[in-house]
Amino acid sequence: MPSPAAAQQVMKGLRTGAASCATKELAVKTAPVVKLGDEALTVSAQNVSKQSLGGAERAVVVRKGSAVLVYSEFTAYGKIGKHDFTRLLADARAMAARLCQAAGEC
Repeated sequence: MPSPAAAQQVMKGLRTGAASCATKELAVKTAPVVKLGDEALTVSAQNVSKQSLGGAERAVVVRKGSAVLVYSEFTAYGKIGKHDFTRLLADARAMAARLCQAAGEC
């Protein structure tokens, strides 16, 4: 993003957009992640309709200064749990530290 303020707007838009996508057939949840970048959140979206073949998306979104990182994966249908985000959070933490060094925003 061109500035930290613009990146903050992206994060705000993501939270607002995720909330507006939730329907009775699509469960969408966000949750803040502490101690990761300047701000971070997890996002999950899962089709819960009876006609669904299953599948869901899990993501970790991190803002560090003017950068926004997204780590995402599609997973099998099932209850959403903290274990769904373990690998994504590890990758996001590693990259946020590298980004901080490369961008000089630490």
